Amino acid sequence: MLPPSLSSNFSKELIPSESRGPELISLNQEEIREAAKTNLDFFAAILLPDIIAYDFPPLYHELFSRIGIGLQTAKHILRLAFALPRGHAKSTFIRIVVCWVILYSNAKSIIIFSASQSLARKAVADIAGILNSVNVRTVYGDWTENLSRDTQDSKKFSFNGVPKLLEAAGAGTAVRGLLENFTRPDFVIFDDAQSSTCASSKAEAKSFQEWFVGSALKLVDPNSPCVVVYIGNMYKDLILSEDDGTKVYCCVLRNLQKSPSWFTIVVGAILSATEVLWPQKRSLESLKEEYEN
Repeated sequence: MLPPSLSSNFSKELIPSESRGPELISLNQEEIREAAKTNLDFFAAILLPDIIAYDFPPLYHELFSRIGIGLQTAKHILRLAFALPRGHAKSTFIRIVVCWVILYSNAKSIIIFSASQSLARKAVADIAGILNSVNVRTVYGDWTENLSRDTQDSKKFSFNGVPKLLEAAGAGTAVRGLLENFTRPDFVIFDDAQSSTCASSKAEAKSFQEWFVGSALKLVDPNSPCVVVYIGNMYKDLILSEDDGTKVYCCVLRNLQKSPSWFTIVVGAILSATEVLWPQKRSLESLKEEYEN
């Protein structure tokens, strides 16, 4: 059982999966925070007990670990790019990661880029909603105690003595306007920033890539610790340009996959003839049936 000081406030589904271990249930508040710091499944169960029904597959733990370690050890810019299949909790995972960055890391300026301003705002709203949940407030405290700005596009506050800025921005945003007190971001995430429509149009793809390379990536300080995460979908290989045998694709994620400056993981829902990425969520049979239909 959870200690009396916590049990009355926690959701009954705090530990929904037996695989998280009965020993975690008897931890005190500080021990819960420490256990959740490195345990993605336990942390996710605290944040979203009514949504997280299954433990994340090993790949998600790998991504979670790389981001966390990167924030703690990066001396310059660490660039990570991931392609995850649709219907595999990609957006949920991103929100969990950003909550971890806020609650555990020393990152001060966090920016979420999405394909549109409304999608980026929704991500920020979802994250604020998670931080406002009973479980999070019980374990970590009230993040709004030192909230000095609360808009759809920007949340400015202090947590555990660390100033935090969480901002939403759509693709194509004039990024210079995102600088706060001349402070450059130390955690930047591109969450489905390029749409399938954009990746299918050479004109739109060219405009997006000019913004992505010439503006968005220029927002960070190349000489300061920073983690940049690009997570999205891999689209068809439509060539945007080709010079001296070097192909530039309309799909930004394909270009990042081929870049030596980025660490990339690209994975589909079906891994082999007998194995799938997340068997508890999507069986091999259901994926094959979807493909055939």
